[in-house]
Amino acid sequence: LPETVTRLQSLYGSLSSDFKHVQDRTCNQFNLNDPFFKSLGADYPEFFEWYHSCMSKQRDCWVIMQQSGIGGMIIYKPESRSSAGDAKELDQLGVPGDKVLKLCLFKVDQNISGEKFGEQLLKKGMDYAYRNNFDSLYLTVFPKHQTLISLLGKFGFEKCGTKGSEDVYFKKSKVLLLNPHPSGFEFHKTFWPCISIGTSSVYLVPVQPQFHDRLFPEAARRYAPSQMTLFEDALPKTPGNAIRKVYVCNAPALCLEPGSILLFYRSRDSEITSVGVLEQYSAANDLVELQSLVGNRSVYTGQELASQVGGRIQARAMNFYYAKDLRTPVPLSALRKLHIAQPQSIVRLDGNKFMCLLNGFDSEDKELFHA
Repeated sequence: LPETVTRLQSLYGSLSSDFKHVQDRTCNQFNLNDPFFKSLGADYPEFFEWYHSCMSKQRDCWVIMQQSGIGGMIIYKPESRSSAGDAKELDQLGVPGDKVLKLCLFKVDQNISGEKFGEQLLKKGMDYAYRNNFDSLYLTVFPKHQTLISLLGKFGFEKCGTKGSEDVYFKKSKVLLLNPHPSGFEFHKTFWPCISIGTSSVYLVPVQPQFHDRLFPEAARRYAPSQMTLFEDALPKTPGNAIRKVYVCNAPALCLEPGSILLFYRSRDSEITSVGVLEQYSAANDLVELQSLVGNRSVYTGQELASQVGGRIQARAMNFYYAKDLRTPVPLSALRKLHIAQPQSIVRLDGNKFMCLLNGFDSEDKELFHA
C-alpha cells in the first residue's frame, strides 16, 4: 500500500502541475481552433486578426488548462505614461498611475462554473502588478458580463471610464495616501495583498497539516506530501488556489472583527506559514447553516463539514482573504522568545508582541504590512 500511495502522489503531482493551475505561456503556443476562442469573435469582430498579431509577437499570457483545452486566459501588456501613445489612452480612459499593467484579454471558459478560474487568473494579475511595482492595472468589460464585474468589485476594482461599448475598471497596485484612508478589511481589499496594521487585531490560527495543504497549496510545497488516501483526488482543491477562502474549526467563542490579521500556523511543523485578513467570522448551529456560510469557498468534504457540527462547541466558519505565504516561515522558537505559547486554538496576539514578531520577519514579508 505505501508504494501504491507513493505512485498516486507522483501521478497526482504531475497532473496538478499541468491542469487547473495558472501557467506562464505565450500566445503562439495556442491554436485559434480551440473552442475557447469562438465566442470572442462575436464580441470583437477584429479579435482573430488581433490574436494573430499576438501570436507573431509571442505575447505573454497566463493560462489555465483543462483536459479539453484552455479553461481561462489573460493576455497582458505593460504600459507607461512615458510613452505618448500610452499616456493619451490612459488619460482618455481615466486610468491612474505612471506604470500600468493592461489586461488586454480576460476570459474564462463559459462552460465552466465553480472552479474559481476567474479568481485564480485575477490573483495572478494582481500579484504580478504588486511584485513588479506597477501603480495600477486595468481591463475593459462589457456591461453584460456581470459575473466578472462582481468578481472585480470583490477585489477593489473601480469603474473609471468607458471605451466604446465597454466599461473600464482599474485597481491600485501600490498603497497610496488617500483621504479618507480605508482601514482594516477595506484597506486589504483596496490594496491587496497589502495589510493595514493600524488598529487591526492579530490572531494566531493553528491549522492541521491536512487542511493547511488544501488551504495553502503553494506553502504546502515546502513540506513532505501529506498522507494520502486512494480518494485524495476527490477532495475539493480549487478554492485553495483562490484568494477568498474559508477555514472551519471548533474554536472557543471569540469575537473576531472583520479586518483582523490572521497568522496561520501549521501545527505539526510548528511554523507560521501564511497570512490573511478576516472578512467574516460566524458560528453555525447545524450542517445546513455551516454549508451556507462556507458556500463554494470550502476546501472541506461534506463529511468533514458534518463532523464539525453537533458537538459541544459550535462550528465556526472563518471567511478570509488570503494575502501571502511567508517567504520565510516563522518557527515556534521565535514565538517562544517573545513568550508566546504554542497555539492549541485561535489565540489573540498582544499588539506589542506582534510588532516584535513582525520586526523579525523576512524583509519581503515585512513589506506587506503598512502602519
